[in-house]
Amino acid sequence: MNSTRRLGGAKSLFFGPLETATSLPLSGRAPHPRVRFAFPPFPARMERYLFAFTWKTLPDPAKAPAERAQAQHLLAGPHLEQVLLATDRSRGWLVVRAPTEQAAAAVLATLPFFPHMQLAVKPLEIHYP
Repeated sequence: MNSTRRLGGAKSLFFGPLETATSLPLSGRAPHPRVRFAFPPFPARMERYLFAFTWKTLPDPAKAPAERAQAQHLLAGPHLEQVLLATDRSRGWLVVRAPTEQAAAAVLATLPFFPHMQLAVKPLEIHYP
């Protein structure tokens, strides 16, 4: 019985295009004959930052649809992970992934309400109990 498993349709969803072990540099060693795929290389390290905001000035309500559309666009991408608002909408929190704090702030600068936000940033660390 063959002990290797195929990933089927999940291969492109989770791992991207599969590569054979012979296409990877292996320090001159021959690949093991049962190796069917290798994980794609990891991207540059991305840190998480928590931006807590309050309003310096109240934004124009007419800009709300543009703010919502830009936030949805950023949420679909790799940088903005979460947008949380207090129930009274007086403050909020944004979780952003970026290589540096300046890059994370640049992502948020694309939001139409950004000039009205008073931001405080904290780097986040993944903690497993």
